Amino acid sequence: MEIVERLKFSKEESCEKLGLKHPVYILLDKAKDLEPGKAIEIATDDHDWAITIRTVMSNAGYKVLEEKEGDYIKQIIYR
Repeated sequence: MEIVERLKFSKEESCEKLGLKHPVYILLDKAKDLEPGKAIEIATDDHDWAITIRTVMSNAGYKVLEEKEGDYIKQIIYR
């Protein structure tokens, strides 16, 4: 599997604090063009975001691999 993009979301740079687009919307936009064998890697230090990302992306038909790396949860999203 080839990682075609790496994204990092920090709770310090949250939507509410900086007015950023929510990570799930960013992922849905990027993932719609994923070809088989390609993946997006996400790292977040926000447990709630990790749960939301896993749930939404799984329900949208993507596979999600997840592992903890220090303070971050790393997720691989692929078809």
